[in-house]
Amino acid sequence: MAPMRRLFAALLITSLGLLAPLTQAQAADLTAANKAAHWLTTQVSSGALDDGFSKIGASADGLIGLAAADDPTLQPTIDTLLATVKAGAAAYVSSGGGAAAGKLAIVAAAYGIDPTSFGGVDLVAALKSGVAPDGAVGPYPSAFSSGLAMAGFSRAKTTEPTTLTTWLLTQQNTDGGFGYAAGAASDADDTALAIIGLLTDSSAIAKAALGKAVAWATAAQKSDGSWAGYVPVNSTCVMAESLLAAGVSTSLAKTYVVSQQLADGAITDGSGANLMATSQCLPLLGGVSYLDATWAPKATTKPSTTSPTSTTTTARSTRTTSSSTTTTTSSTGADVTATASGRGVPALTGDDGLPLLPLVLLGAGVVAGAAGVAVRRRA
Repeated sequence: MAPMRRLFAALLITSLGLLAPLTQAQAADLTAANKAAHWLTTQVSSGALDDGFSKIGASADGLIGLAAADDPTLQPTIDTLLATVKAGAAAYVSSGGGAAAGKLAIVAAAYGIDPTSFGGVDLVAALKSGVAPDGAVGPYPSAFSSGLAMAGFSRAKTTEPTTLTTWLLTQQNTDGGFGYAAGAASDADDTALAIIGLLTDSSAIAKAALGKAVAWATAAQKSDGSWAGYVPVNSTCVMAESLLAAGVSTSLAKTYVVSQQLADGAITDGSGANLMATSQCLPLLGGVSYLDATWAPKATTKPSTTSPTSTTTTARSTRTTSSSTTTTTSSTGADVTATASGRGVPALTGDDGLPLLPLVLLGAGVVAGAAGVAVRRRA
């Protein structure tokens, strides 16, 4: 079986780039995304989202999710959340380190904000200082936190240290997946963020590791489209978004997630509407990932100034994304292209979510969870 697994991984490496434009173009369900986004707006209180861990972290998660929708009426809520996250950015990054900086760099890129001046914080500097000499990220290193930091470097268009990949590869299991720590059983959440991180590195060793991780992920998917996890819908969304970025079809996963959407637009975790699940699933519904989520609202139709019977409409930005190239057509008609696969040539278009299996990044900081207890991670 080992030779077959290696062959499958090799075939995946070859096919990822070929599949990406097709799968991503077909992936978005903006009707479902906008419904979920509007439910999120009803959850904002005192200018923030609150998931019980961190208002800044939850608000940042929400902003990444909202960027996947395209309804322009979401703008006031986006502005409110951005103001809140900027105001709390310094404390958040101080406590969360490189992973927190990576998450905010995704937010900054998604909304066209200079990552060197985000609420007075230089996220690029924070990303660099958040990587240890051996390439580990944060006080509780994991594949999840490494993936966030690597996505942050990519979105900030800043060369990432080669040690990031070096350390990340020490966490890969022989089955191709990644767990919350070296030697821990492979899980969907850590493997998903490892895939995101590996997509930012075009080296041969990263590509080989990526193929193995994708092979593990596709084999671990259940027949209903989901992945196992403390909260399956959360794990499914994080994993599917990462596979989408890698050019793998996620139609079955999206079908599963849509089946978990309530009438009011929220995503249920099985017990009712769940804020974290809704934020985490929005990118999948919108057909984007941490590497390319970008707020691109469709313009409202308005009467032409030259003819009372004609109208002028501007369609939402068209995303054509693969693991190697992201092309975004802005609302002004300008095309911007960036490469996500080359180290130091990151995607232009974008969690303190560290593993909450036994480790949790609470938006304002990283906290160790109970050993041996599987706890939901924040993304």
